[in-house]
Amino acid sequence: MADKHVFEHDSLQDLSSLVEYLKAVVEGFEQGKLKVAGGEEEIELEPTGLVRFEVRASQREDRARLALRFTWKPKRSEDTQDDKLRIGSS
Repeated sequence: MADKHVFEHDSLQDLSSLVEYLKAVVEGFEQGKLKVAGGEEEIELEPTGLVRFEVRASQREDRARLALRFTWKPKRSEDTQDDKLRIGSS
């Protein structure tokens, strides 16, 4: 079983900072590479194929919450074009 790499961060941010983080996430998905870093910790993700997207939102009188979750299966080195099925007439 492969090593599990985990990055966690928790902080208070103003709305303009959150918008910049979300733009960076969008750019990372567009380019197929997301790098998340803070302090000594860093993780690089490469979203490929189909991505599961989950949204959870809740609101109370004293607090609101929005959680976005993206999950995908990482591309393995053996999943190359050479390993794909080919059918032809010649």
